[in-house]
Amino acid sequence: MKSIEELAKNKSDSMIFQDIKTPEEYKWRYWALNSFMNGEHEKTIEYCNKGFSSVKGKAINSEL
Repeated sequence: MKSIEELAKNKSDSMIFQDIKTPEEYKWRYWALNSFMNGEHEKTIEYCNKGFSSVKGKAINSEL
């Protein structure tokens, strides 16, 4: 996680690092972006859905 935090600090203008709180969030964002750039749009949707479902409960619980 520390390396992701360092990258986010050093590349604060890069959207891939904005609001990343866990390595899991970064993983899903990276895979979704990579599949989108390769034209694999069905995989992109799958990765986005998995990413949202993996962090949904965490985000809701942290706001309470």
